[in-house]
Amino acid sequence: MLGDVSAQLRALRAARGLTQKNLALLAGISQQHVSHLEQGMGGVELATLRKLLDALGQELAFVPRAPTPAAALAARARQWDRLAVWEAARAPVSESLAQAGALADFFLSRHAARPTQPELRAHAQRLRLWRERLARIRTAAP
Repeated sequence: MLGDVSAQLRALRAARGLTQKNLALLAGISQQHVSHLEQGMGGVELATLRKLLDALGQELAFVPRAPTPAAALAARARQWDRLAVWEAARAPVSESLAQAGALADFFLSRHAARPTQPELRAHAQRLRLWRERLARIRTAAP
């Protein structure tokens, strides 16, 4: 749909003999934005589209599309069927991933209880202080 809008916008601008920069100035948007819209990059906001159409002397109108032919509907139904088959085949993979995740959680939880290096250093420092105190008490005792 954006491709249709892009092509029509480009054709209207060319028919008016405007450059992208001139159209951007008239519409109050950047030239880069006009370029992106004409290339079909990104989305277009309704307010921006109205500014551009006003600058081009055009009105925004809704034009209904022709009904989709039966062949196109059948092709779309086949695509959905293929997607359903793929989804059904994918289900066991997600279960095995859940089991692998549980196994990883189990092994990681065993390591979570271990003290960190700074905690070990602090503990060793406390032990040294207690040993020094005990040694002083032993030497001071008769």
